Amino acid sequence: MSHPTKNLEMIFKFPDEYDIQIKSLAINEELVLTTERCGYLKMKYNFWMLPDSGIAWRFIPKPGHAPTSSESIEPPPRERGERDGAGSTPHSRIEVE
Repeated sequence: MSHPTKNLEMIFKFPDEYDIQIKSLAINEELVLTTERCGYLKMKYNFWMLPDSGIAWRFIPKPGHAPTSSESIEPPPRERGERDGAGSTPHSRIEVE
């Protein structure tokens, strides 16, 4: 995070053939709430996320499923003037589909 952010919420939606690995780099990891289902993960941090804190993630094909060149996981294109979700608003939300 480049700015202090409060009440960060991230939602990941991805193909069922993938798993997600996620690592919180928050000051108080006990305050990170997660909900995980097949193809879905929601992470919420109900406190201040300070600069030099953050979250790292990666998508991994499940065993037995080799991705083809036509499969990819990319965020949707941004609308003109859309922010990256990392602002210092009272509630920041980032969705990855």
